[in-house]
Amino acid sequence: MVSVIIPALNEAKWLPGLLADLSRQTYVDHEVIVADARSTDGTPEVARSFGAVVVEGGLPGVGRNAGARVARGDYFLFLDADVRIGRRFIEEAMRELRARRIGLATCRFQRDTHSTGVTLLYTGYNAIVSGSQFFWPSLAGGAMLLISRRLFERLEGYDERLRVTEDNDLISRAVKTARFRILWSVRCVVSSRRLQKEGLAPFVWKAIFTKAFLLFQGRKAPNRPIRYEYGNFAPPENGSRGVLVRPGDSRALIALGAPEGIDASGAIDTTSQQERSARP
Repeated sequence: MVSVIIPALNEAKWLPGLLADLSRQTYVDHEVIVADARSTDGTPEVARSFGAVVVEGGLPGVGRNAGARVARGDYFLFLDADVRIGRRFIEEAMRELRARRIGLATCRFQRDTHSTGVTLLYTGYNAIVSGSQFFWPSLAGGAMLLISRRLFERLEGYDERLRVTEDNDLISRAVKTARFRILWSVRCVVSSRRLQKEGLAPFVWKAIFTKAFLLFQGRKAPNRPIRYEYGNFAPPENGSRGVLVRPGDSRALIALGAPEGIDASGAIDTTSQQERSARP
């Protein structure tokens, strides 16, 4: 069994997109656990309406550990609440993980908008993480991590003292005894809402600062200099069900909630519903 664990705080408007994706998975042997950090917008009720188990969470690392404690699976799939996946995502990810005998894995991230800045950032991220997986794996982000239960428990989970870089820290400890790799068979859409709220320059600066700290100091980035907001995002606009759409962006993903907008490999079809209908 695969236990899907999602930390959440005030994600009632974003979470349904991911939970709907999970309900359509071809890999049926999975459970969904939402670690709620005392949301005030009805997030626990939304999660339960999709059949998810709800546990008390906190910051992302705290929530992920809380979910792992009640999980029944032999593998843990950690996803952020604003991620979107295709219907064969778990099936393909598990097949590749087992075939390559990987202990911990992530995948390439796909943008949720055609904004030039977002496109460049995601393209650069994927290139850097794909290239560095062999010599600096902790560069990878934690919006999606797949790990065996045995390895996770040996590591004693996430470091709950960390507000940031808790995912990088987990990876850096894991690679001492296990293989970390990028999965090529799947991709997931990761919302750019944080980037759009904070702005491209501050977002990139935070990323560079935390990664540079890991590289030159050889330890975790300090919590205090980093301003980290959790659960403080506006709901998705234009009825996009979990994908941020900028007003006036006619090329943005409008109908991502529709099953036919997500292909079997886990990638998102970025064309509109009308364009898909017009295909021969």
